[in-house]
Amino acid sequence: RLYSHIDSEFEKLSGMGGAMQESELLAFVKMEDITDDMTENMRERERERMTVGETAVGAGLIYCELMSDIERISDHMLNIAQAKAGYISGEETEPCLP
Repeated sequence: RLYSHIDSEFEKLSGMGGAMQESELLAFVKMEDITDDMTENMRERERERMTVGETAVGAGLIYCELMSDIERISDHMLNIAQAKAGYISGEETEPCLP
């Protein structure tokens, strides 16, 4: 489910040409927030499984690292969306050329 969520948003981002509308940028902000929540919940559940011995610690650490990587990909996608919209780190910049 998380993978399809990220994949769907990546497809939207890569299919957009030119500058991005404000509403499209807000959709990416929302997507990034959802991804953050999902990955944090998944990491927490994995920590609980490791604590009770349902998951080996090594495997659990790899799983948690993967969740961090997915969250980072989501952050990068938001940065790309902000750049396409002409915003970087909340500061208005020159809009990017297509």
